Amino acid sequence: MLETYKKLLAEFELQNVNYTLWKSLEFYSEQLNGEGDIDVLFKQSQIKIAESIMMELGYAEDLSSPDRIGRKIKVFRGFDIETLKHSTVHVHYGCWFGSKKYKEFCFPYSQEMFEFSIREQGVLRLCPAHFIVTRILIVALRKNYEDMYVCKMAKDFKSLPGNQRLIVEEHLFNYFKTNISDLMKKIEEIGPSVLDEVHQKAYEVLNEQNNIESACQDVMRYNYSKTLKDWYLPNLIKGKRNKISNPVSIILAGHDGVGKTTVSRMLKKHLAKISMTKRIYLGRSTWSLFNSLINKFRQKQLFRFLNLIWPFTSSIEIVLRLLVGRMLVKLGVIVIFDRSLTDFFIKWGGSNKFGSWFPIWLAKKFTHNKEADLCFLLHANSAVVLSRKGKNIHSIDEIENLKFLYDKYTADYFKHIETSNKLPEEIVGQIIDNVFRLSAKLQGKL
Repeated sequence: MLETYKKLLAEFELQNVNYTLWKSLEFYSEQLNGEGDIDVLFKQSQIKIAESIMMELGYAEDLSSPDRIGRKIKVFRGFDIETLKHSTVHVHYGCWFGSKKYKEFCFPYSQEMFEFSIREQGVLRLCPAHFIVTRILIVALRKNYEDMYVCKMAKDFKSLPGNQRLIVEEHLFNYFKTNISDLMKKIEEIGPSVLDEVHQKAYEVLNEQNNIESACQDVMRYNYSKTLKDWYLPNLIKGKRNKISNPVSIILAGHDGVGKTTVSRMLKKHLAKISMTKRIYLGRSTWSLFNSLINKFRQKQLFRFLNLIWPFTSSIEIVLRLLVGRMLVKLGVIVIFDRSLTDFFIKWGGSNKFGSWFPIWLAKKFTHNKEADLCFLLHANSAVVLSRKGKNIHSIDEIENLKFLYDKYTADYFKHIETSNKLPEEIVGQIIDNVFRLSAKLQGKL
């Protein structure tokens, strides 16, 4: 089981929140291991505390999810830092089912479902009787006669304990108005298509129990409005919709050998599963064609005058990369910056070269407020840096001096991460956990 699920479900019980896992329980173990989502049923009266717990543990609501159904069903996204797996929780406030858009019908025995829940792998889930009742009822209502798992359920029905057989017989009889033992035998022998015989009767009973018009209006009223960055733009350019409903910018600062490039690439790979993601390099090893030519020719005696404009053109290009990244964030993209404008202080600070004041001025202007939503300064000891980058890149004294300068010039809002004894996967997990917690925190303020 994913550790994130274990902590979440344990916290529900600790705070006396009634819950039970339901739907597709034939894949129960796979779901808890992060293969697919889990569907969790709650009491309507416990919405606030359930969502508060989820956000506190770093679960962000996917406000624009097509699986969100008004106030009935919501979708939350989390991240398991140990396995680097994304997790999805479908939160059901009532046992709603029906059409994909409205889920207009409700099975009105949620309290009974909580009371008869069983514990498996340390987690509460529907008892076999309620699983059979809800699954067969949904299949009959939606005419999903390709669901062959109900044949297994019909077979298992015969071996249920007496009290659970009674639950199945009573509830299904209320909807189907036929002998349930005979119906189960037919399902086992013929297949799910025999449920077509009871479809109309179940539909009529559910219509009497539910105000369908009101249920549909409720969904239309409380569904999240589709916005340009959350829905229309990703669909237009065939990009990944932002599933945590908050675009985030991340900056990784630090000297050579601390792991910025490796971590930034891994972050892009894992965050691309929940949003359009862009990695932007703010360093000085690659340039546009214009600056590449200036950098090449300024080394030659005849073109030494180009050194006069180099502090301006090179700094402007890096700042433009930063601004492009910020614009992408406004459009719903998660942006990862490899390096920070802190480098300007280290590169040009104390320099007497013409124009060296300009990059310093830019750095002060753009680092006065937070450079990004999440800013991290990565550290590593000298021996580790030398083992990663080789002894020909920096001496130990140079590395120690760079560490001093980064500590000196990096703003207080940067979070420090020591990478010497950590695998890149650990650092990535820690940063993505921060991404989800930030998104959940922002949603809590809405």
